[in-house]
Amino acid sequence: MSDPQEDKRGGDDEEPPVLEPVKESEVEVRNWFQNRREGATLLKVIVENKTTDSLKIRVQIKHDEESETPCNVRFPLGEMNENHLFAKEKKCLVHMEKINQVKAFSKIKVTVQTKKKQIKQFVSNSNAGSKFNSQ
Repeated sequence: MSDPQEDKRGGDDEEPPVLEPVKESEVEVRNWFQNRREGATLLKVIVENKTTDSLKIRVQIKHDEESETPCNVRFPLGEMNENHLFAKEKKCLVHMEKINQVKAFSKIKVTVQTKKKQIKQFVSNSNAGSKFNSQ
């Protein structure tokens, strides 16, 4: 007699799913001795203020749609803002990583907007609050 619980549990009659073979065009083969020291490639975005004024800058970096090469860099999601870039100052805004080290970089479109920033200087000449006791 067959046990009804055995039918619910499933037996050895089930076949495992069939896996599709991998196509040769999908496999990337590299020589380990030539590529063993290859690490991540980073791009630094550095801005420099060459004026004597303080600037507020906005930088947007994205893939150039007119480019025929596919995107091979991880771009920031939005615009980068720097509220105070003082005179003759240099700052690194972001690091971007190359996705596939073997393939070429994609073309990048950079949009930069600057605005002169007024620095308020506070000078106080009052003696209010300072009392001297002379005895």
